[in-house]
Amino acid sequence: MYFKYDIDGSIHNVWVSPYRKTVDVYDGKIEHTCDIVDNHFTYRGHKIDLDDFISFSVDDFNEKLRSSNEFITSDDLISTILAEGIKNIVFIVPMIPITKYENDVAYPKRCVIDETNYALRDNNKIEFLVCDDDYRDDVVSRRSFDIDDVISLMKDEIILMRKLGA
Repeated sequence: MYFKYDIDGSIHNVWVSPYRKTVDVYDGKIEHTCDIVDNHFTYRGHKIDLDDFISFSVDDFNEKLRSSNEFITSDDLISTILAEGIKNIVFIVPMIPITKYENDVAYPKRCVIDETNYALRDNNKIEFLVCDDDYRDDVVSRRSFDIDDVISLMKDEIILMRKLGA
């Protein structure tokens, strides 16, 4: 997935390989491949920690998401979650009743990200798991979405993202 790094005062898009062995640094139109060693890569003499990527705060992300002129990508969502810490983010997600009657409505439930089936860094799907204190027997307790669908649902305020404790 792509992360943004400030390297010597310039912002670069950096593709981090799924197995975190190499990165591809894009400098204008030129791509430079660098090896990852001890969670760092070296580009033009600068040693960069993989965890020092540029990200939004949860509040900034939500504000930019709802701004009509801002384009938000799945990489932006994932980098925001990773920067804040997966365990420090809670989502309000509509969960479907198990009975699934014709007129059933989805219940908004407090959820956390569960990476049992999908790793967040794979930039594919996000699986939400209902928090223990919001669990109900008659409502589905986990639900998976494509990441781009999550962004659309967040833009429409159907799924909400909050920093834990906020």
